Amino acid sequence: MKELRYTLLADGGSDKVLMSIIDWLLKSRLNNVSYSGYFYAPPHKGGLSKRVNNTLKDFPCDVLFVHRDAEKMEYDFRAQEIHNELIGIKHQYFVIIPVHMTEAWLLSNEAAIREAANNPNGKEPLGLPPSNKWDKIPDPKHILFESLKKATGLNGRRLDKFPLDSARHRVAQLTSDFSGLNCLPSFQRLCQDIDGFIKTSPIFHNN
Repeated sequence: MKELRYTLLADGGSDKVLMSIIDWLLKSRLNNVSYSGYFYAPPHKGGLSKRVNNTLKDFPCDVLFVHRDAEKMEYDFRAQEIHNELIGIKHQYFVIIPVHMTEAWLLSNEAAIREAANNPNGKEPLGLPPSNKWDKIPDPKHILFESLKKATGLNGRRLDKFPLDSARHRVAQLTSDFSGLNCLPSFQRLCQDIDGFIKTSPIFHNN
């Protein structure tokens, strides 16, 4: 069986949640091809080009996912910024740019949020915004964390002790279908890039 190796070069350690999304995208598209992923979030020193070269050296792969949050920038501006910095990189890479930050891509599955909050049968309204707002929220991390808090059904000291950071990772792991993100232009761009790669890469077409 053919194998595809990928590495996710992320802004920070918490962005490892993106691997669940990448895995789902690959699994939903690849037949008779296995895949394995590596995560790397080195210090921001020496610029993106140096970080990419170091990543490819330390974690060899067939394709590299370069993550950066859009933050206050538009998707196209951030994507072009990355491409300009990596103009000398010949290795296959994709940009992965949640708008405004990674947590915007973790709001699509209410059931996963409730389960990550250890209260899957809870009925408390979570206050999740509609899908057409996910990539317009200035601080989706705050929205996700507040939703997790509400989903726990806890209060006082018990709520204060609830591990929000680990729950964020569980939301990603417990989401079995990320197709709810198809309404987001930034997610659509990633899907298009992956589909184009699969159609043309010799990894999938050479015997």
